[in-house]
Amino acid sequence: MWNFGIYTSPFLATFLYRRGYFVFDGVMTIAKFLTGIGLILAASYCLRGIGRASNHTYVSFLNSLTAAKKDLNTDTKVCTRIFIID
Repeated sequence: MWNFGIYTSPFLATFLYRRGYFVFDGVMTIAKFLTGIGLILAASYCLRGIGRASNHTYVSFLNSLTAAKKDLNTDTKVCTRIFIID
């Protein structure tokens, strides 16, 4: 997504300039649009976090992965391997 924005930004900026969006009213329109997109993106991240926190399998995997990162031994390797294979 970032690469797409970098490569299309010169074309987008030229298009917006020719349409007159770099005056005050145009900037306000763009700001409203970007604020809406930002709110939708923030809400989707929050919902994804809530979904992950309420998923028992994901929480078990995360606990197992954290234990394996903390102290790697045969027990933590077995628990981590179970979650990765399934």
